Amino acid sequence: MKRDPSRASTRFTPKYSTGLALVVALVAPACGASAAQISAVTSLTGTASAGQSVYSSQCQSCHGTNGRSGSAGRNIVQVAQSNTNAAVGVILLGDGTMPSFDNTLTDQQIADVIAYVKTL
Repeated sequence: MKRDPSRASTRFTPKYSTGLALVVALVAPACGASAAQISAVTSLTGTASAGQSVYSSQCQSCHGTNGRSGSAGRNIVQVAQSNTNAAVGVILLGDGTMPSFDNTLTDQQIADVIAYVKTL
């Protein structure tokens, strides 16, 4: 079957972001991250310049300089821009090969990293 050329320029919009948020909301309490922890981070105002420093030291080796590729990491820009709660949950809990940063980063550092990633 031939692809419709009029659809070729349509940007792909992931359909999993809402599902991921639901998974995080359901799984987070069982894994130690609570809705209160996620809310504590999302209530903060992140600073992209501070987040860049944390990103460089904690995230860049896996997610790359642009947040879209790297040695092992997924495209985190897409998640951060579409669902902040899901991004916070993944940072707190880890996901697949990504470790949990719950005991590594402060709430403010997580908010800063997300603010920085949203600028990428």
